[in-house]
Amino acid sequence: MNTTPRRKDRTITRERAEEILERGEYGFLSLVSDDEYPYGLPINYVKDGGRLYMHCAPDGRKMDCIMRSPNAMFCVVGNADVRPRQFSLNYSSAMAFGKISVCGEAEKIAALKLIAKRFCPQFETQADVYIAKSASRTAILRFDIEAISGKAKDIPQE
Repeated sequence: MNTTPRRKDRTITRERAEEILERGEYGFLSLVSDDEYPYGLPINYVKDGGRLYMHCAPDGRKMDCIMRSPNAMFCVVGNADVRPRQFSLNYSSAMAFGKISVCGEAEKIAALKLIAKRFCPQFETQADVYIAKSASRTAILRFDIEAISGKAKDIPQE
């Protein structure tokens, strides 16, 4: 697995790439499909150490792809700022490579609590009730990060 960006002058540190993953609200999950095309989709997530957790329906094309191959890539854009006068773009992005799997029941509940805390902190006390009602019709994906890379370009505005 080659995770090194071509443009070495735009490569960022692992720490900055981790930061982008920590702060992002959603990213693009790319999976191995069964029809010779990649399958990618936007999805929100929470980062917990070396793992990403994502919630989804317990069936569908995404789950079919995961059952076929656990290999996945996840990309987050930290920022994108068009610089028209320079015909350019300031940006930062991070890509995580790893294996994806479906969580068991205990890990699923713990991950749902992490997701609720991240996206709905003002309703943290009500989260347990909602999680109990929806857990049976929800799956949680665990993305185990094996490698991370990132790029950024920062040019001053004129």
